Amino acid sequence: MITTNNYDPAQICEKGHLINGFSVREPQHNKKFCDKCGAKVIAACNDCGAIIKGGYWTSKMPPILHNYKVPKFCDNCGKPYPWIDASVAGVKDLLNTINGISDKEKGEFIENLNNIIRENPNTENSSNKVKKFLSNAGKEIADGVKSLIVEIVAETAKRIIWKD
Repeated sequence: MITTNNYDPAQICEKGHLINGFSVREPQHNKKFCDKCGAKVIAACNDCGAIIKGGYWTSKMPPILHNYKVPKFCDNCGKPYPWIDASVAGVKDLLNTINGISDKEKGEFIENLNNIIRENPNTENSSNKVKKFLSNAGKEIADGVKSLIVEIVAETAKRIIWKD
């Protein structure tokens, strides 16, 4: 794998743990599987093959990786990375354990969740709907959903849903 525009490919597991931000420059730190969760490690988009941008470097300055945030979407094709899909699947599984919630309500929640993962015109409205749902779901469910989505939702959604 080669670097692109001075970005080294990042290695990230399919659950979203950063393994190596400089997989070409520092291959001694590469892994095939995550040492935190055991998931397969990838360095490129599963849909289009574009590298997952890791640390930035030039010949005039040292490599930079501080404040690196694991990306949610491929910057080449726009598809979500596997860790986004895994989080949404986890929420679906959790919703299926709750009695008294219709399939329609579950579907609406997942639709709203998909709207708050990306910043878009629906983010604010969908965030308010998610907040209302969680406030009615009870603390245990709300905490479970939060643990699954807090790292993947847009900043606007975080401020609306968990501002207190």
